[in-house]
Amino acid sequence: MPSHTLLRILLLLLFALSTTKLSSIAALPTSPIPPPPALSVPVWSLATSTSAMNDSNRPLPGTSMNIMTLCTPVSVAPPKLYVLSLYYDTLTKDAVLASGRRILQLLSPTQKLLVPVLGKRSGYEERYSKRDGCRRLGFDWITSSHDDDDDDIDVLPGCAAYLHLNVLPDTLQPAGDHVVILCELTRTSRYDAKRQRIDIVDGLRLVSSRSDDTSVHWPATR
Repeated sequence: MPSHTLLRILLLLLFALSTTKLSSIAALPTSPIPPPPALSVPVWSLATSTSAMNDSNRPLPGTSMNIMTLCTPVSVAPPKLYVLSLYYDTLTKDAVLASGRRILQLLSPTQKLLVPVLGKRSGYEERYSKRDGCRRLGFDWITSSHDDDDDDIDVLPGCAAYLHLNVLPDTLQPAGDHVVILCELTRTSRYDAKRQRIDIVDGLRLVSSRSDDTSVHWPATR
C-alpha cells in the first residue's frame, strides 16, 4: 500500500475519533446554573449542650460540636445578630433547637486537623466520640459553665474567639438541605492558654478547666 494512501486512512480515522468524542461530550447533561465561585470563609465549630434533649433510645454526649462555614453576622449595631445554617438530621441541629445557649468557636489554623473529626462524622453515630477524637489530636475539651444556668457547654481550647449566642424565637427557616436560624450575640470570650480557660472579654470569666479554680461570674446581658 502506498504511503500516501496509508496516511490518508490514518487521517480519516483520527477525524472520525475526534468527532465522535466531541459529539459524546456535547450529549452530556449540563446545568443551566453555572457553578458558584470558590469562596474563602472562616471555619467555625458550634458547641451546644444536649442536656435539654429527651432521647431515651440512645445515649447522648453532654456537648455536641460540628463544623460550620455557613454562618455570618448580619448586623453591626446592637443587637448584634448572626445567621447560622445547620445541616438537617444532625445532633448539633437538634441540640441547638432544644438548648438555651450555644457557643460559636472560630477555629485557628492549628485546629484544621479537627475538621474531619467534627465535620465528617455525626454525633448520633454509635461507638464514635468526637470528644475522644479531638483528645487524640491534642485538643482535649474544656468546660465552660454559667452561674445562672445548669447547662454546661464544653469548648475547644485555643480557638481564635468564642461567641455566646441565643437563638431568637420563631426565626427557623428551611433552606434546602439545611435550616437557617437567627441568633443574638450576648457576649464574647477569649482563650487564656496559661490558665487553660476561656475568659469573658470584658473581664468577667467562665469556669476554668483547672480543678482549683471554680469561681464563675456572669453579668446581665447587655
